[in-house]
Amino acid sequence: MVKHQGYWEARYLGAYAFARYKKQMETSVRACEEKDGELLLVDVRGLTEFKPSTQERYEFGKYGAEISRNLERVAILLSEQQTDPDSLATLVARNRGLKVRAFTDRKAAVEWLLNG
Repeated sequence: MVKHQGYWEARYLGAYAFARYKKQMETSVRACEEKDGELLLVDVRGLTEFKPSTQERYEFGKYGAEISRNLERVAILLSEQQTDPDSLATLVARNRGLKVRAFTDRKAAVEWLLNG
């Protein structure tokens, strides 16, 4: 976890695996909460082989909303190759009450995170 002015950042690195990714989600949310953070930027650009299935993306959204209830906003930073054209994970999470958006531009992600 990296502290920035007004928000915390988690960076996910290494080869993608569904169970590992879910654990990283939980760890970063808990760390943010323990540090009294409410705004979290999750940078997954360092993940290799990031090609989750539709079912996995659905599970990310469902689980992310469940564990992030105490956070005000979450921004996900992805590379162009990692993006989901249907934005399924963020759609599922937003439908469950989480304020979350995915970005490929870091500046836009931070701007949204800090200013909604």
